[in-house]
Amino acid sequence: MKQNNQNILFVSGSGDTFVWFRLDLMKEIQSLGFNIYAAAPSISEDNLETLTKQNINFLPLNLNRKSLNPINFIFSILSLRKIIKSIKPSHIFSYMHKSILATGISSLFLPNIKKFYMVTGLGHLFERNNFLMNLTQKLTMNLFRITFSDARKIFFQNPDDLKHFLSLRLFKKEKGIIVNGSGVNLETFRYSKLPPEPVFMTMGRLLESKGLREFANAAKIVKASNPSAKFLLFGYPDSHEDSIKESEIKKTWKEKYGVEFLGFTSDPASAYMQCSVFVLLSYREGIPRSSLEAMAMGRPIITTSVPGCKETVIENQNGFLVRAKDHEQAAQAMIKLCDRDLREKMGLQSFNLVKEKFDVKKVNSSILEYLELY
Repeated sequence: MKQNNQNILFVSGSGDTFVWFRLDLMKEIQSLGFNIYAAAPSISEDNLETLTKQNINFLPLNLNRKSLNPINFIFSILSLRKIIKSIKPSHIFSYMHKSILATGISSLFLPNIKKFYMVTGLGHLFERNNFLMNLTQKLTMNLFRITFSDARKIFFQNPDDLKHFLSLRLFKKEKGIIVNGSGVNLETFRYSKLPPEPVFMTMGRLLESKGLREFANAAKIVKASNPSAKFLLFGYPDSHEDSIKESEIKKTWKEKYGVEFLGFTSDPASAYMQCSVFVLLSYREGIPRSSLEAMAMGRPIITTSVPGCKETVIENQNGFLVRAKDHEQAAQAMIKLCDRDLREKMGLQSFNLVKEKFDVKKVNSSILEYLELY
């Protein structure tokens, strides 16, 4: 492998996402001779070991992605500025809102660094509507405008998010690039035979905005007419205003809705193998990686007709689109997919769609085209 002695810095609000979503991209860049550094506030031991084995240097970053405290944000900027001065990267690739802003402000007046950003969704900042959040939004928009002023490219995972940012006049149109999510590794997530019975599964952080209550209420309706159907929930708690308590799910959802809670899984491929239909009733996404992984394994998809989610389904071909927050429509889609032949047919269409459009090799190739690494 040719060594060019150049360093590229990845910045995120969660170290685990380097392994979950960016590892294939990092490997591609590493193969070009770059030294890879990854800065985030924390990372699990298993994922840190994965990065270490790949010779990717993890750097602890003083950043709280959920805090609105300006003092905390100043410390994040200083922490990241120190890292940048230490490793002197030729390129920075940053994603997640607060990481993007900290990167942009901390690297001001450093024109020799090529900066790239990826917006992976609008997030809760754009969903809430009260005086404090409106004030925070205005401040944040100004910070985005400063950050994007010297960006080389800004990647978006769906056209709706790009359109929204352009409507706010945060950057020039030619800087915005749409890519097909983070892609999915078709060697890790392989097509597999569906279980013969209808098993509906959802996966994600334990948040209202992930549509978990709609999933539970839909399950109750479906169970009444299809007692053999099963409903699985894989997920983990996360601190947000719309969090659902893990204790509530564990104690009541099995009896009340028929939903079996299986907690966090470090092996999502094995989890998808347990289901015959994947359901994601989220209120908005960038492009949901979980749906893409399930599609790669040949699962039909039921998801919401909202930005990000709707990009994963061709209606009546590989699944069904339903209205957000409408558990009754979700239930009707589930009932349709209690038909085994339809599940098999739509599952194959999911696999074909992800192979054609969302293969991580194709997605990374489209990103590398703009990173100015050569």
